[in-house]
Amino acid sequence: MISIPQQTKIYNQTPYPKQTYHYKRPAAYYYIGYEAPKVIDIKARGSFPANILSNFANTNLQIDGIQINSIEGFLQALKVKDKAEQQKLCSMSGFDAKKASKSIKRAKDDILLFWNHSAFRKDSPMFRQILAQVLEQKSKSANSDFFQFGNKTISSVNAFLLALKEKNPLIQQKVCSLPEEKLKEAAKNIRLNYDTRTLYWNGKSFKRDSQEYKDLLKRVYTERYKQDSLFRKALRATKDYVLVHSIGKNDINETILTAKEFTDILNELRGKDNFIYRTNDYFLAKMPRFFNNVKTIILKHKI
Repeated sequence: MISIPQQTKIYNQTPYPKQTYHYKRPAAYYYIGYEAPKVIDIKARGSFPANILSNFANTNLQIDGIQINSIEGFLQALKVKDKAEQQKLCSMSGFDAKKASKSIKRAKDDILLFWNHSAFRKDSPMFRQILAQVLEQKSKSANSDFFQFGNKTISSVNAFLLALKEKNPLIQQKVCSLPEEKLKEAAKNIRLNYDTRTLYWNGKSFKRDSQEYKDLLKRVYTERYKQDSLFRKALRATKDYVLVHSIGKNDINETILTAKEFTDILNELRGKDNFIYRTNDYFLAKMPRFFNNVKTIILKHKI
């Protein structure tokens, strides 16, 4: 009789829980005899239903008296305080709003800085503390062209300040050691990250990690669910699938909507589907044919 090693996964064992599936895990991660869950990766340029569920899809919503033509426009509008600018962004299509967001003027203090895997703002106590330590270390090495701080070789305080804007530790190390004459050119290649921990809507500010902000997001998506029959149809089409958003970010300091927050909201909305919504959508789909038939009958009667 052949003995089965204890660590071997066999068919009659409990399968890996579907709700904890992750799209990046290899197929070998799952127990023998079970198929990996089917996945829909939500993308603007994907096919139905992924493209309709995307924040870039066209909408026709009224939220707090403001017309929202795409969820992406709404999300970008959260970054600006001016209500007129918010309305302008909300009225744009998803792709136009994303493009316009690159020209949104942000305060210099909103730039995120990075050091030792921590993110902070220039107006934060952490920045002032680190800068004081750097200046102290520089003064101790006044007779040297370079000095050491945080296991990094630093050529100047200006090089250190520029390096703080770079999130990648390896690139950050290179920037730290650059001579003064190369800093201006290096600055052109650094992509700035802005703090999204304070957001705005309709004259009110929200903390990024607050329950109040999460409730605002849910309210907007719920309104889309109530007002958009195509969005409901797309959600129904995902009934037996796991929803993922592979291009989304997962750090709340880097995005106003993480991939998990997005898919969690969609999963919650899937549970709201009921007989009333299904019946309503059924008749909405049948009405065009019904009215066309009535129109044909009337025209024939006139003739």
